[in-house]
Order: sequence, then structure tokens, then C-alpha cells
Amino acid sequence: QVPHDIGAYPGILSEVAVATPLMSIFSMETLEGAPASELAEGDTRLWAPLDSGLRALRDAQAEPLRSLLGDPLFLNFTGESDSVPATPGSDLRDIRVTVHSSPMLEDHARLVDGRWPEAMPELDGYRGDGIWDLESGNDWFSLEEYEFPPAEFVMSAEAAERTGWEVGETRASASYFGHLTLVGTFEALDPADELWYRAPYGPAPFITDDPNLGLSANVGAFLNPAWSDLLPTYDIPRIGLVRTAMWFPISGTAPGAGELETARAQADALNSAGQPIGLSPRGGDVTVRFDSPLPDLLAGTQDRIAISGTLIALLAIGPAVVGAAVLALGTRLVVDRRRAALEQLASRGGSVRQLAGSAAVEGVSIALPAALLGAAAAFVLARVPFAPIDVAAAVALVVAAVWLLTGTTRAVVRGLGLRARRDLTRRAGRTRRIVEATIAVLSLGILTLAVQAALTSPEAGEAATAAAARAGRGMALLPPVALMAIAVIIVVRLYPHLMQWAEGRARARRGAVPFVALARSTRTPAGGLVPVVALVVGVSVGLFSAILTSTVDRGSRAAQWAAVGADLRLDGPVFTEEVLAQVMALEDVREAARIGQSSSTELTVGGARRAVPVVYVDAAALREVQRDLVDLESVPAAIEGAGTGVGDAISAVASTSLNVGVGDTSLALNGTPVEVVAAMDRIPGLGLGSGAVVVDAAAHRDGVTWSPRALLIALEPSADADAVEEQVSTFVRSGVFTQRESYGTGFGGSPLGDALVATQIGAVAVAAAFVGLVLVLTQMLDAPRRARVVAVLRTVGLRRQQASQLAAWELAPTVAVSLAAGAMVGLLVPWVVSATTDLTPLTGGDRVPPLALDPVLVGGVLGVIVAVATLAVGISAWVAGRASIGTELREVGE
Repeated sequence: QVPHDIGAYPGILSEVAVATPLMSIFSMETLEGAPASELAEGDTRLWAPLDSGLRALRDAQAEPLRSLLGDPLFLNFTGESDSVPATPGSDLRDIRVTVHSSPMLEDHARLVDGRWPEAMPELDGYRGDGIWDLESGNDWFSLEEYEFPPAEFVMSAEAAERTGWEVGETRASASYFGHLTLVGTFEALDPADELWYRAPYGPAPFITDDPNLGLSANVGAFLNPAWSDLLPTYDIPRIGLVRTAMWFPISGTAPGAGELETARAQADALNSAGQPIGLSPRGGDVTVRFDSPLPDLLAGTQDRIAISGTLIALLAIGPAVVGAAVLALGTRLVVDRRRAALEQLASRGGSVRQLAGSAAVEGVSIALPAALLGAAAAFVLARVPFAPIDVAAAVALVVAAVWLLTGTTRAVVRGLGLRARRDLTRRAGRTRRIVEATIAVLSLGILTLAVQAALTSPEAGEAATAAAARAGRGMALLPPVALMAIAVIIVVRLYPHLMQWAEGRARARRGAVPFVALARSTRTPAGGLVPVVALVVGVSVGLFSAILTSTVDRGSRAAQWAAVGADLRLDGPVFTEEVLAQVMALEDVREAARIGQSSSTELTVGGARRAVPVVYVDAAALREVQRDLVDLESVPAAIEGAGTGVGDAISAVASTSLNVGVGDTSLALNGTPVEVVAAMDRIPGLGLGSGAVVVDAAAHRDGVTWSPRALLIALEPSADADAVEEQVSTFVRSGVFTQRESYGTGFGGSPLGDALVATQIGAVAVAAAFVGLVLVLTQMLDAPRRARVVAVLRTVGLRRQQASQLAAWELAPTVAVSLAAGAMVGLLVPWVVSATTDLTPLTGGDRVPPLALDPVLVGGVLGVIVAVATLAVGISAWVAGRASIGTELREVGE
């Protein structure tokens, strides 16, 4: 899971400007020391010591952070772009060049045409005449006093083709560099590589479209690395500060789950203080301050691991309990089938200890090899490293099986010759009453605390901090387990009453089959209460799994809607009416809506003035785009229909952070009256968190520029989002596409997400299979006695079909009561889990998802369990109807 979470992470980043004291490291004599590694040709006195200092800083970190950090990367870049004239006849207004230098370029790019840039020999040894004096430290500069020779650079082949800049061509620059000469073009080996994190225009140009000025191409130009020593340490006219970004890619060995807390604390410490990266010639350390979200990322990974582990453990309870029931019934069946042999051995002097010991030896000889083979198969199939605890679990299972086998054998031997009835009595033994009372009191206390916390805190789920989630990963299991325990106690207490009530009702009605079956189930129940407990837990966990799947899926889709706002979102240039018409003309586009924002609008509230962002939308189109929203609301219809007269008020939606009431008419935008028709904390695809006002584009007023730079596109159900992107790209030359379906953290495709989904499916499948096995074993336990009863009844006129009905009637009450109780518990457990566990790390959103009940999924899970139970009852009934009357009557006579 950890490699998945950090796989595309950009690293621990530090950006510092050469004009600040921290950035004195970028003058030629700032850092002292020898290089720690071979760098690209053109290396000078800056890059080698910087590389050495960063590597030393990384090596000084303790594990596991040390192994998490890759080799350091760094580059220089200008704070602002340098404007260069466009090619005559081009559709571009100008070319905006962001200048970089890095000794690592040649390791991350392939030269396509020309050559790599060379250093400027004219400046070698230059002293005090126009740039700066290296010895005196004079670093002033004036364009009027000195004119640079053309600076050689390379850019991407795609940028050169788009701008029409030929290799060998020199163009004038209005900034510090004077002239720029393109000497080569390159192609990024991997556009997603770490180096391009701080050089976004390096691999390809980015085209911006200003409706008033036209098209501009943003490109990244790379100078020779030696230029890092020739850039002045102050704010350069027209290109601002020269900055250096340095970072450690997260490309090393990911920490294990148990090391995440340590790695998070270490990364937090690396962020919290200045870190030394070298020595200054004036004495003392040169330090930089890193700024990285890595601690938060590791904390989020911890949360996902903790929550997933809790849910997986909770889902495993169902198969575990039903499996224990299968084990108990199976051992009981084995011993019961050997009753005759045990009677013979006991009659010939065999003691209880001897017979139980014989059973133990047999159990170990069979169960231990089977358990070890099963564990080995699990290791091979799961492809996980060997863990002693897994073998210990297999041995514990063997011990439990042998203990059950010997205990059952001992009980049967001691009761040989006794045929006592085992009624579902209303009275329980003293030990059972004490155990049930203790469990009930503890469970009620746990549930009371959990419910109190959920009800007294309006933000119970959202307020679950990462630290609390990690600290309470084990405690989170207690409330749902307590609920299951109370439900089981209630069911086993009420079940005898229900059976006796059903027996009484059957006695008063015509027909012997229901009465005989219910009387047998009450007086000699096969398996006792074990089948009831197994079915209740199995059904509840299966239903919980279905609801959990629905909730996480719905929460993930709501988070995607909130962030993206449509099936496909395009951010970038200004989208005119013509562009909107072209998008709407595409076959797979159902609707499209534009969004624009003004960041300097004056809002008057009760006479007080403040600047707020105003978001302009195509309201009617936006509601149509967002008609399939999940747990969210689009703009209300009341926002439309604003007047167009001079004094008419504009209908608007205000952010709740503005504390403006609905219906308030004391507001004004740039002097135009505003009526608040709704107060909302979020609208999908629109940012309202910092306080904003949303108005319909039809309410546009003088003094406000309607410049929509976001386009929300709704697709037809059968549309391919990638294909629509390609079609739109043919007439929208720049912009960033975001697909709703692929947006988010990707938890669903991560190892943890896959494990959770596999556990959900496996829990339902195993629980259903075990439920069927429990019912079959229950019927098999009582098969001999049932066969004798059927044989006797057949002599007085019972038909074969009625014999089958007898077996079905014996199990029907157990199945019905268990399904009803399990369904109720399965509906309550998700509520308890949602109230005590923050599920937002699984959805990628910032709000706790409401419980979602997918009728198809829930019905499918219940249908599978009911179908398995029906099949088990049907098989048992069919076998009961085929019993041989003669054989059973002879045994009865004997």
C-alpha cells in the first residue's frame, strides 16, 4: 500500500530565492566542499557542493526516512517568464520563456536536433565591469552598462515546432539575457519524471488564450548549468528572482506499515526546521527550509491501513464464527456417528480418559497435516512472506479442533446409555447466565459510549482526527462486535419462546407434519443453538459487507462530483460562445456549462465593503450538467431570471462562510443590489470555501468581465471520455482535462482497496458457504432419529412427500428467525461503524459519507444466503424422503 500511495509523489521540496539570505548559496563562492557524485558536464562551484550537501543531509536521516528518500534533484528557474517576439505570421502573440539551468537535464532528456548549450567563454574571468566582481562581492548589474552576448539554450522539440523557433535562430529578449539562441531541441525521456515537477513547460509548451490579447506560448528554456554562477542575487528586471528548487524524490524503499508513524515523525522534523546543506565561506552553516506534504501523506496512509484493517477484521468475524460453528457441528457429527463403537469400547473396559486420548491422537494426526498444508497453500496463493504468527494461527486451529473432538467424545462417553431430552428450555444454567450477563453489561457500556459520542458531537465522523484513528484502530472493533454480541444474546433468549409459541400454534391447527417437526425442533434440537448463532452472525456480516461497499462507493462518487463537477472538466483558456457551440455539437456531449470568476469584486454587506470572488455560471446548463449528482446539490433554480434593469437585484448564492442570510437584500456587488436566494457551503466544481458569491451569467453587470475559464461537460451514458478529450483538443489548443471517473486518490485500485474488496466478496462467499454447511451438518446430526420417526409415521399413513416436508419444517423456523435477526443486526452495524470510524480516507472526500443501501447489492447478498439455505434444506428434505422404511423399522424393533 505504501508504494502505491507514494508512487507518483513529487518528493520533499525546497524552493529558495537567490535574493534572500538563505539563497546566498547561489553565488559562486557560497558553498565549500567537494562533489559527492558525478554530475553533468558544465558543473561549477555551485552544483557539486550543493549535491554533496544534499546527499549528506539525506544520509544523516535515520531509518526508515533515509531509505525513503532518493537521490537529490535541483534546478534554477526564473520567477517570471521572459517575453520573446513570436514568429512573423504565427497565430501566437508572443513566446513567454521560463529560463532554467540544471546539470541533470541530460539524464532526463534525449537530444533530438542540434547540440547541448555551452557556457559563455566571454564571461570567463570577467571582473567588475558590468556584472559583478567575484573577489569583492560586488553583484550590481545594469543593462545600460553591459550587453550580454546571446545566451545559448535548448527547448523541447514540440515547443520549437509550435513556436516556429528554428535551431540556430537568435531572438531578442526584453530582459536580463538580451538575446537567446536556440542551439538544440530535446525530448523528455519521461514527461512524468521528477525533474519536470519544477519545470512544467519543459516537456511541452502550454498555450494560453486571452480574449483581449490573443495566444501566448509558455515554454521552458534550459541554459548551460554554468549559468547558475552568473545570475545576480537580486530581483532582476522583467524576470524577477532567480530561484532554485531542490528536492528528494520519493523513490527509495517504502517503509513497512509498522514504520509509518516513525517515518511520518521524521519527515515532519525535516520540515519543521532549517536543514544544513553546506558551509559558507563567511562561516557557519547554510540552511534551507523544506516544505513537503509527505507527513500528511504518510498519516493518510496510516489512516487507510488502520481503517481497512478494522473493517477487514470486522468482515472476518462472520466467516470465523460460522466456521467455528461448522467445526463444532462437524466434531459432534463425527463423534455421534461413532456412538456404537464407543459403546462397545466402553463396555469392554475403556475409560473416558482412554477414549478421549484416542480421539485426540486421531485428531492431531489428521488436523495438523491438513492445517500446515492449508497454511502453505495460503502463502503460495497470497504471495506473502513467511510469518510465524500465521503458523501459530494454524496450530491454534488444530488445538481448537482437537479440544472440541476430545471434549465431545468425553461428553458422549459419559452419557452412554442415557437418552435424555435436550429441550430448548427457558431456564439456563448458572454459568451461562453469568457469562451472558457479563457480556451484555460490557457490550451495553461500549455501545452507550459510542452512541453518546456520535450524538453529542455534530461532527463525530469528521472530527475523528488522524491521531485518534491511528490510536483507536483496535478499539474501533468494539462497538460493532458489542452490537453483534447483544443481538446474539437476545436471539438465543427469545428463540426458545418463539419455537414454543410456533409449536403451540401448530398443535391447534390441522396437519401433523408442522406440529411433529416443530415439536422435534423444540425438544431434541440438532446442534442446539449453534446453528442459530452462526446464521445470525453470518447474515449480519454479509449484509454489513454489502452496505459498506455501497457507502464507500457512493462516498467516492460524491467526492469526485464535488471536486470535478461534471463527467469531464476542462480548465485553461477563456471559453467563448463559439467554443461552447463546438463542444455542444459533439455527438457524445449531452450538455456543457461555463464557469468564470472575478477576484476583485466589491461586496457591500450592511454598509461594510469587502472584496470577494464572484463566480459566474451558466445556471440552467450547470443544473443539467449536474442532474446526476450524488449526495450534493447544484445551483438552485431561483438563481435564474435576474432582472436586467438598472435597479433590478441580482439573484445570488452566497457561501455560508460569508454569514449572509437567505433573502437578505442589503447586499450589493459593485453597487448593484443582490438578493441571496440560498446559502451553500459547496457547489460541485465551484470553490466556495473561502467565501464567494455565485450568480447566473445572465446577471452580468457593467464593470465585471465575464471570462469563463472552466468548462463542465456532461457526457452521454455510452460516451468515451478519452475520445471526447481528443475531439475537444482539436479546437481548444490548451487546457487541462479532468475526468470525474478517474479523479481521486485511487484507493479502489490500491493494494488496500483490493484487499478490502476481496475481503468483502470473500466474507459473503465464505459465510454463505458455511451457512449452507451448518444447515447440512445440523440435518445430518439429526438424520438417524428423523429417519426412525419418519419410518414409524410412514406405517400410519405418512406419505413420502410429507416426510420431505417434515425435514423442511424442522429447519424453517431456525432459518427464518436467523435471517430476520441477522438482517436487523446487519442494518445496525454499519450505522455504528459509520458513527465511530471515519471513512473519508477510503472515499477521498472531506466529509463522512452517509450510509447507502444499494437495493440490488443488498438484495443480491441476502438472495445468495437465502438460496444457499434453501438449497441445504431442500437437499436434507430430499434425503429424508428417501429413507428406507424397512431398515429403520428393524432398528426401531431392535
